[in-house]
Amino acid sequence: MIDIERLIDALCALFELRSYRIIVGQQQKGWTPRRLLAPDALLPVIIRLAEDQWTPTHGQASFGLGIDHNESALCGHVLNAVHYAPISVIVLCVDHMLQQLVDSKGQITIEAMEEYAQELCSDAHSQPVHAE
Repeated sequence: MIDIERLIDALCALFELRSYRIIVGQQQKGWTPRRLLAPDALLPVIIRLAEDQWTPTHGQASFGLGIDHNESALCGHVLNAVHYAPISVIVLCVDHMLQQLVDSKGQITIEAMEEYAQELCSDAHSQPVHAE
């Protein structure tokens, strides 16, 4: 199992290296990459999309994500664990995904992420959703 804080650190470094900015609503004020990549913010969504991007081309069943339902989380879910994927693979998959969504200003909108998710994840959920 990988350390979630190490994963967040690696993804923050990726965001800085590529100058990625995820835009939430009309303003980015208060939404630093570290906050957006928190386990109760967009991290579960980003990692789940990266997993769905990886699986069809490499045949691995899953990253072994531990995602729990949480009404107080930004997207209603919290990422608690990644059991089977190394950080390097996750960062590469996230980078590949974000390169498809980023505009010329380095911005990625939530709407673009939603459209990408609809195209990529049209099948039923591969990860169980646990109710509290």
